[in-house]
Amino acid sequence: MKILFTLFAIHSFLSVSAQKILDDIKSGNTEKVQKWLEKADQITETYTKSDETNTTTINLNVIEWAAFHNQTEIIELFIQNKDKFPNFGQWINPALGASTHNCNLELFKLLVEEGAKLDYRCQMCNDAPPVAIALSYNCDEIFSYLKSQKVPMITNGTGFDVIHAAAASSSVEQLKELVEKEGLDINQKGKEGLTPMLSAADKGKIDNIKYLLSKGALLTEKDSEGRTALHFAMNLETFVFLEEKMIKSGLMTIEMVDKDDPLFIYVIEQDNKELFDYLMIHYKSLLKSKDKDKNHIAMALLYTSENTVYFFQQLKKNKFNFDSKNNQGKDLAFYAKKMGKKDLLELLNK
Repeated sequence: MKILFTLFAIHSFLSVSAQKILDDIKSGNTEKVQKWLEKADQITETYTKSDETNTTTINLNVIEWAAFHNQTEIIELFIQNKDKFPNFGQWINPALGASTHNCNLELFKLLVEEGAKLDYRCQMCNDAPPVAIALSYNCDEIFSYLKSQKVPMITNGTGFDVIHAAAASSSVEQLKELVEKEGLDINQKGKEGLTPMLSAADKGKIDNIKYLLSKGALLTEKDSEGRTALHFAMNLETFVFLEEKMIKSGLMTIEMVDKDDPLFIYVIEQDNKELFDYLMIHYKSLLKSKDKDKNHIAMALLYTSENTVYFFQQLKKNKFNFDSKNNQGKDLAFYAKKMGKKDLLELLNK
């Protein structure tokens, strides 16, 4: 699961000229961008972009786009022509967040010198401030620079914050320092109900999970979709460790974990054969639940690539019903055809 800074795909309905200038900026074609600037009057247009699932859309400005692609020369061109950008003062802020993941301190400082706010939450980056993004991408120079500027480690926002970034990306020593010296909240809820524990599980940071537990982090917390730390476990080692702490300890039952978001759906959508096999050995009973949401397990096959055939065959051996319909009255075959999943269609038609 990607919990920070997902590159959004540009919608195909952009005009040819709009797509062209974005491509020129992305590739660092300063000559063509300069010509575009010379012809332009006032540049106010932003571009709509969405993630791969089309569930999240945001507006993109050209300064932010250039910063994300680490195009320092293009940024310098924009600065030289900032009289053409009526919204320059606002557009420079998301550009700072977008630039951070490149660990380019020179570009970062350039944007700061132009007035970018050090605490601005980047929408493209899961509403994270630059200090959290720098931690996530191990940009030590930028993180040190931000600390030297007295940027607060505690932001108490609703996005992806320093504590989440530290749990997911830092060493346990750095996480400990931030928690104990900066007073970070180990149970802080972020965007979509994300907690530091879920962030650590998502990246398989078992040492960080152990530390969070030692400081009283809650294992019973769920995100806004009802997913637990077991759902976020990125590999078998992390899953087994959390299983011991959550299920075998009696803290929760596997049915409680599975209730809001079935584990089989999540594991299949992640195309994780290792965890799928483990669930089949130890928790096969979850497939036989009468809960109507379990019908969606079949739909999860729409999002696999490497293990589609294997998952299908294993489910079929367990007499799984692939003909069940969702609330719109559509079955798996309907969506497989619509999404062009030829391998899945062939399996269903055998």
